[in-house]
Amino acid sequence: MLRRRISPRARPGGARMSDEEALAQIEEFALGYVPADRDEFRFQWNGKESEEFEDENDEIRGLIADWILLNPDRAPLELIRDVLREDALWAQQAWQVPAHVAPLLEVLKRRGGAAYVQEFAAVLDSR
Repeated sequence: MLRRRISPRARPGGARMSDEEALAQIEEFALGYVPADRDEFRFQWNGKESEEFEDENDEIRGLIADWILLNPDRAPLELIRDVLREDALWAQQAWQVPAHVAPLLEVLKRRGGAAYVQEFAAVLDSR
């Protein structure tokens, strides 16, 4: 389970995992990704706004997005699509878009075509 391994990058005794260790675990998760794994980074909004807004999986999605951008041709299309879907749900509540969304959309369009990008736009526009 991804959440246990990298969020919040903690180890027993409170020591934090290094960026290299976290990215290695993200890589293992990413390369074996199937859509059923989406719960590991699903948007988990606390229902609050402004300074109290929280999403418990925001850090994990950010780490996955970083790995995808470092490995754009190795990342499964389904993973890119699903990260963007969850970011679209986040954006609806946060009234902003994560900085990694535009580069992820470029990767998705280049590798998956316009249909994938249109699907993201539909999720972003749904309410």
